[in-house]
Amino acid sequence: MTTHKAPLGNGVDGVDAAHGPTHTPGPWAVEGPDAFGDFAIIPANDPDAVAVVVAVVVADVRNPNPRVVHANARLAAAAPELLAALVDLVDRDLEYNGNEIRIECDSHGHAMELARRGRAAISKAQTESADRGEGS
Repeated sequence: MTTHKAPLGNGVDGVDAAHGPTHTPGPWAVEGPDAFGDFAIIPANDPDAVAVVVAVVVADVRNPNPRVVHANARLAAAAPELLAALVDLVDRDLEYNGNEIRIECDSHGHAMELARRGRAAISKAQTESADRGEGS
């Protein structure tokens, strides 16, 4: 059995204590499409976000399918939650025992919360819940 722990939490909340800001803190939401079919990635739950754009997902003339462009925007908007869930999962003691990986948690409830956060982040990336006003 091998035990491994690697601190990966720096920057998850948008700030790395050693190096300053790493990215715009989440959660993010999708806004659009605009008249050109582009989507803006903006801070969610922020009434002042109209002046802040984290990223723009541009409709591609080679692939003008608006569903694909929207799906790409949702995936980008879910990035902060996906990163936080993944870091929270792997930034703890991991035990490799044969073909099993055991992850140290404080309790069964804590383990279930890790799984819930991961599933919620994946769901946000795959559904329209990343859209502004859709309960981000």
